Amino acid sequence: MALRLTILAAALGFASASCPNSCSGHGTCGAEDTCTCYQNWVMGDQEGGDCSDRKCPFQVSWASAPDKTGNVHTYAECAGVGICDRSTGDCECFEGYTGKGCGVTTCPNDCSGHGVCDYVEDIAFGTVWGQYYDGSETTTYKLGTSPVKLAQKPQWDTNKVRKCVCDPGYTDVDCSRRMCLRGNDILDERMNRDDAVKNQIQKFVLVGAGMHGDGFRTTKRGEKCVNNDHPETTPECFVDLTDKTFAITFTSKLNQSYTTIPILLNQSNTTVFKNFNEPVSGNNTMLSNMIEDALLNLPNYVIDDVDVECDLEMSTPGLYSSSVFYPTLTCTVEFTGTSVMGPQYLLAIETDACGDGCTPQLTAPVSLKSAYNATLGTALEESAEIFSYVTEYQAADYNSYECGRRGKCDYSTGECDCFEGYTGDRCHTQTALI
Repeated sequence: MALRLTILAAALGFASASCPNSCSGHGTCGAEDTCTCYQNWVMGDQEGGDCSDRKCPFQVSWASAPDKTGNVHTYAECAGVGICDRSTGDCECFEGYTGKGCGVTTCPNDCSGHGVCDYVEDIAFGTVWGQYYDGSETTTYKLGTSPVKLAQKPQWDTNKVRKCVCDPGYTDVDCSRRMCLRGNDILDERMNRDDAVKNQIQKFVLVGAGMHGDGFRTTKRGEKCVNNDHPETTPECFVDLTDKTFAITFTSKLNQSYTTIPILLNQSNTTVFKNFNEPVSGNNTMLSNMIEDALLNLPNYVIDDVDVECDLEMSTPGLYSSSVFYPTLTCTVEFTGTSVMGPQYLLAIETDACGDGCTPQLTAPVSLKSAYNATLGTALEESAEIFSYVTEYQAADYNSYECGRRGKCDYSTGECDCFEGYTGDRCHTQTALI
């Protein structure tokens, strides 16, 4: 009898053994009373145990011990820059890191309320389109309307590293510093000491699309539009440009962008040429004055004086064949005012249709030759040499310094504190000989 009681007690003791804390309800009890935890449940830093703790998100680590391949950016809990709160499964990130699993950086001082925190690979090159990029991979070659963004090859830190992109008028790594106006140092030696002062001149060229996007058009009689003493050139060669609109965007050195009202290019304010010396109709001065007024009427007197000259003609690039002609509007813009001394950002030409509810309202924009269509059914030597563009035609003989280098910028207000003997909003006027 005693023997049977002993055996029964042993059996009962064996049956009462179980997994720790019944796996806390977050796992299954298996062989040898070992818990297999459900997803995202652990005990401390190890698998199994009683499955009582939460696991935190894993991210590509900022730095970790190398694996056998030498990779130091393996996956790690809280990306290796945070402490896991096992009660909630949330990472407590170290300073400078944030996001689920501490996977992204913060921006300094949250950009001081004067900018946005953006991923590095999403940040545009330069302040305006064309500052660093020639547009060779766009369908409208060399003509852009906003800062360009180029696709980046994925790296270990893609969508992880961020920086501040400051609002207009602010700068520094945390966008905490106001920008001051820039102007010419009136006592500095000019780059060109000739008597003739050189202002910056920019040139923009708009090339008509043609019948197939390649720039070529024919007259009503089916003759090819040319401009080399051929009388058959008529106004229908310019239908991609005339009676159409475009606008101009100017970006100041404070990174403030302003766009003009729509500029209408029609037969009443342009000159169409039969050949190089024989205008058919209209007056280029009217179009030039229209563009000048549009630029001078931009807000805040951002441009105080400018001189514009335009020509509408059948032109040849002269690169491959003198028999290649395109309908072209060419305008030079000379910045002659005090507020635009020195080099300026390239102008941007707005040519996208924009109807009700947006500005500027371009309901019938100019139709331009595109790089995408240029080579369709056309020989290379007749199609690839010219597209619409904006460029610096003449470099400025003036310099451009913060507060004209004759004053100090108050970075809290964005105003210049001029030295004795100088005045003006950018300290560009001398009041006394000292």
